[in-house]
Amino acid sequence: RAERRALAAAAPPDDGGEAPAEREPAPGQPVPKDGLEKVRRYLAMTDKYWVPPLSTLIFHCRRMARSELTKYQLLEEFAAARSWADAEAILARAEGYRDAPGSFVPDGERARRERELREKKAYEEECRKRYEARMARKAERTGRPLADLLRPTAC
Repeated sequence: RAERRALAAAAPPDDGGEAPAEREPAPGQPVPKDGLEKVRRYLAMTDKYWVPPLSTLIFHCRRMARSELTKYQLLEEFAAARSWADAEAILARAEGYRDAPGSFVPDGERARRERELREKKAYEEECRKRYEARMARKAERTGRPLADLLRPTAC
């Protein structure tokens, strides 16, 4: 808490004129160039203060480095990581591709599979929306609560 108060006291007052991204970074804290650097900074802060569950780490890291992970066809693999060591290896591979331009060779088959997976997911979400709309109409027609109709039942 004391460190937080000291940082708050050292921060310039928010006059509303500048957007936070336009402000100068704190001394010794360069602005991250890309999402992978943001992820590394986030992980350093979690090591320093509190390490959240694996699902939370993967969620936030995926959001911060989405463009890089997508560019190197690693997004689905990263989201499916079962341990932090696996996720760390995927981040290191993405950083290797970033640091050595030309080392990444896009895989057409993988891109096709990922596109099909996205299309399938969108189709399933659309089917679920239609199902819920049908059940809402049925609930209105029969006078039963919608929650009762959406509750999974045993055969």
